[in-house]
Amino acid sequence: MGATSHTITATQLRSRIGCVLDAAELRGERVVVTRRGKPAAAVVPMADLELLDAYEDALLSEEADEAADDPENQGRIPWKQVKAESRGLAEEDRADAEDIERVLADPNEEWTPLEGVLAEMERLP
Repeated sequence: MGATSHTITATQLRSRIGCVLDAAELRGERVVVTRRGKPAAAVVPMADLELLDAYEDALLSEEADEAADDPENQGRIPWKQVKAESRGLAEEDRADAEDIERVLADPNEEWTPLEGVLAEMERLP
């Protein structure tokens, strides 16, 4: 991809948000925001976000196609099983939401950046 990338601290971002948005929107630059010296978030052009969304959609579509082609997935699933599995997913979502709330409430909490996803995106043609 080769987009220009800058780094700014969270404190600097507070006073320069307009400039950071201009960098992303008008010049197509990526701005990494650090907290305590570690990458915490990024402000990216909408085109980059749309590309990430398309990449995620393609991965999900590929996984769905593979699941549909799997012979073990060819039969019918009883409704009770579907309900039980969806309850489990809802519990996972609730646990994820609680983790996010905990991280946001504690500024010292470690947050894993999406560097792996961004690196993968840069390898795309």
